[in-house]
Amino acid sequence: MADHPELVAEIPKVEKMTVQERLEYAKKRRSQQLRRWERNKDSESDPPPKKKARKPYKARFEPGVMLLESSSRGDSFEGRNITQLFYFFREISDTVQQ
Repeated sequence: MADHPELVAEIPKVEKMTVQERLEYAKKRRSQQLRRWERNKDSESDPPPKKKARKPYKARFEPGVMLLESSSRGDSFEGRNITQLFYFFREISDTVQQ
């Protein structure tokens, strides 16, 4: 690809061209660009490195967040279960700390 200073230097030349000359010039530049692209594509014969397969990530939420979500859906059964679990884990943590 042409460098920016080269392109800027060509502006006065291109502005003086007729529409037909500009079209021919653009076609010529595009064919050059495609030839460069083909050369670069051929030189990159190494396949890209394979990505490692990642383990699926399991999201974990705090009990308060789960309670808020279940209450926003109006699921009283799930809310009751989460509340019971919350108090159960709180009791366990209190006994462990003592």
